[in-house]
Amino acid sequence: MWVPLFKGLLLLALFTTASVIDIKRREIPDRINILIALTGFISFEPIKSAGIVIALPFLLTAMMCKGRMGGGDIKFMAGAGFVLGFEPAIIAAIIGLTTSLIYCAARYGMSRLKCCSHEKRPDMGFPLAPFLSIGCMSAFILQIGGFIL
Repeated sequence: MWVPLFKGLLLLALFTTASVIDIKRREIPDRINILIALTGFISFEPIKSAGIVIALPFLLTAMMCKGRMGGGDIKFMAGAGFVLGFEPAIIAAIIGLTTSLIYCAARYGMSRLKCCSHEKRPDMGFPLAPFLSIGCMSAFILQIGGFIL
């Protein structure tokens, strides 16, 4: 009972920290990603280490779209995949990327309606950590609730 709660609160703090830093600086520090991965050793199950594989699509995307996705996002998902396991990491990525797509579509729609003005900063990347964090916490909650393995 206490172990999943402790692990969840620790992950929430780390995901929130990664998200805030990514929004402000458009980077996720390695130490945050390492701490996320280290939480995987709290109630460690070797089979969950297969979740690292979820970082491969992010790596391929970064290689194909140079400058569009940073290494921090790749390491973030590798660490989260290690904590969650393979299937929950896939669900986390789907939720996170879908949430980011909805946000981008809404932002685009608002700019087309000229309801909101937003500064374009072509030199800055898109902060993906907040959306990936939403996906990872959702998958973690689903996992401890018994909805996914």
